[in-house]
Amino acid sequence: MLYIIDYSIKGIDIHEESERIIEDMLEVCSGKQTQLEMLELGEFSIPHLGTTY
Repeated sequence: MLYIIDYSIKGIDIHEESERIIEDMLEVCSGKQTQLEMLELGEFSIPHLGTTY
């Protein structure tokens, strides 16, 4: 299966999810390639609910 996203919030424990996000961000800042970089894609979008102001 091919994933083009790096992160998806799956759990309900906000503390666990926030720790996981921080760990992933530190890895990327330290040189780990993102999924978009591995697939050589340059554009992305963040889906959201509701209106944008």
